[in-house]
Amino acid sequence: MKTIIVCLSVWLGAQAALAQQSVQDLKAHLLALRSNPTLPLPKSVLNDAQNESLLMSTIAPYIADSLEVIRGKAYSIISTIGQKSNASAVRQLSVGYLVQGIGDKSTGISGSTSDALASFKKADFNNSARTALADRLNEQTAHLSQVVKLAGYIDETGYAEKISSILSTTNSKKNKWACRLALARMGDAAAIQYVVNRLSSASVNDDFMYDVLPDLLYTRNLEVFRFIESIVQSDAYQCEPADPDASQKILCAYRAMEYMAPYIDGFPLRIDQSGTIEEKDYPQALQKLRKWLTANKEYKIKSDSY
Repeated sequence: MKTIIVCLSVWLGAQAALAQQSVQDLKAHLLALRSNPTLPLPKSVLNDAQNESLLMSTIAPYIADSLEVIRGKAYSIISTIGQKSNASAVRQLSVGYLVQGIGDKSTGISGSTSDALASFKKADFNNSARTALADRLNEQTAHLSQVVKLAGYIDETGYAEKISSILSTTNSKKNKWACRLALARMGDAAAIQYVVNRLSSASVNDDFMYDVLPDLLYTRNLEVFRFIESIVQSDAYQCEPADPDASQKILCAYRAMEYMAPYIDGFPLRIDQSGTIEEKDYPQALQKLRKWLTANKEYKIKSDSY
């Protein structure tokens, strides 16, 4: 028993020392940022998985700092700690602070925090965060299109009504499109039909693949995905190759194949954990995918991420 107590004391002492080191390093880092905003975050902070809540409480006061650069860095660190954490309470705490950041007087911070929130899971948004996000669904919010799409992903009761209200009052084409995408993500039939109808006159090229296709994937809607399937099945050479020295255009089908890979359950090609295709023979992989899509019309779309 004495040996166990000694070992426990040693372990607790080591944990306390680690916590003290990471917290002190974090405080010193935040102080140094005032004269050098490009300083990297100390490794002791990044590697201290045992004291994430303590680190969060240490940095929280800095999100109210008078200097924009300090507030921005504070939110960035909060996001980093939250995203790497396996603790539900820590992730929810991070999300709570980041939702607060959407209302920061700096539009840059508002945009970066709403972007960061898209990397979290739905379960990381507790009732308090969901209520706070609902309060941001108004035309006074900076980067409203991002916030609307975030709300569409979370899909909380009452969000659809607020988004529909924005859709009917806003003069911004960007915000209107975001509202329709968000409503489509939440299963609104009229919004889905609007998006599908818009696609009937779309020109598929590099601009479409980079600017529009990610929005279509965001909807996680099978009717919208049918249009992406049509690109995969098309033999149109309308996209530029990745090699800048190559002059001949390539099939846009390859781009569509890459984009949709992470979002389809049971995707038939080899992909890594991030959803990147690992196939070396692209022509053969494309033919395999085309056959699979033809044979599996009612495939399941993954909707557990933004």
